[in-house]
Amino acid sequence: MEILIAAIILLGLLLSVAVVALLVVLWSLKSLKKVKPTDMAVKIFRGKPIEFLNSGMHFLPYVWLPFIGLLWELVTFTKKMFQLSYKEHSVVSKKGRYPAGPDGEDCNPVALEVDSVAYVSLPRDARLIMILEAGVPTDQDALLDWTEEAVINAVRVAFGNVTWREATQNLGTIIREVSRVFQAQDGALIKAGFKEEDIRIVIQDVRLPPDLEAALPEIDKARIRATAAELLAEGEALTTTGVVVAGMAHSRGKTKQAMQAIIDGDEGLQKQLFEASLDLINRSRAVAGKALLDIRTPDVKGGVEGVLLTLTSLIMKGFGGGALPQNPPAPDGEPGGPGGTSDTGKKGKKKRDKKDEDEDDEDEEDWDAQKI
Repeated sequence: MEILIAAIILLGLLLSVAVVALLVVLWSLKSLKKVKPTDMAVKIFRGKPIEFLNSGMHFLPYVWLPFIGLLWELVTFTKKMFQLSYKEHSVVSKKGRYPAGPDGEDCNPVALEVDSVAYVSLPRDARLIMILEAGVPTDQDALLDWTEEAVINAVRVAFGNVTWREATQNLGTIIREVSRVFQAQDGALIKAGFKEEDIRIVIQDVRLPPDLEAALPEIDKARIRATAAELLAEGEALTTTGVVVAGMAHSRGKTKQAMQAIIDGDEGLQKQLFEASLDLINRSRAVAGKALLDIRTPDVKGGVEGVLLTLTSLIMKGFGGGALPQNPPAPDGEPGGPGGTSDTGKKGKKKRDKKDEDEDDEDEEDWDAQKI
């Protein structure tokens, strides 16, 4: 009898241990939080942000109390770069003489319409806590509204310090001044927690009043379009290379800065970055319904960034940002059409496939010739 009682007690203890162990396992699983490779997070304790967390698995004790709720929580943020477009902001140039001196032209104040694009990334360090505490929105549309005042202020300050004639002839200088104001240490974005490298602004277009634009020499019109297109292309290339380098860094368990340093000293990785960036540009243009054909970049200088800037500039300026003309598809059921079965359609497909293979081989040869 005593043996039976002892066995029952032992069995009860074992069951209790098993239940406790199971509960501990379940609690541990509930406490494990995964931050995706494309995200980062901030740990919250009783409603107060306390720690920045990068991608990966993290342990947050699952504790829920009445009237308080969860003691530890996780707020995730995207690592992507936001591209924010601001259209038709009105700015007024100053009254003055350009160029300065007796031979300059008197210029009256002129109302200009400016389109701009801001590239914004959330900081990937403890500054993200400042972003959260400042209430900076992380939704695309909400962030667009939140940054609009800072963008308008930067554009108005820069253009308000020059005459309209100087703005048309030295647009690059104006854009640098816009960036300086936008990234100022006492500006709203820097105070909120952003770093200078997290925010960038590009002037996409400047439009004069119709009567003044009609009287403007064609060379000045072309200068405005070319400068804006080049700087916009630079911003697009910056976005592309940033995404690719970040992906390469994550796949190797390194920081983005460390990965960039490795790429700079490894020609094989430079080629990989080149090909991946070109593919990303190609896909993004295809998604937008635009075409990208074979591109040659002879005499490229400036390393990987120079190649990518040239590529993007060719896309933006050479193709005008639109789709290339395509031959209309043949009607369904006819040779070459969706329902066609003739040899002509099959031969055409084979020719296109062969042409694609030849172009891929030529791209390899171009890369070897450039020796980035």
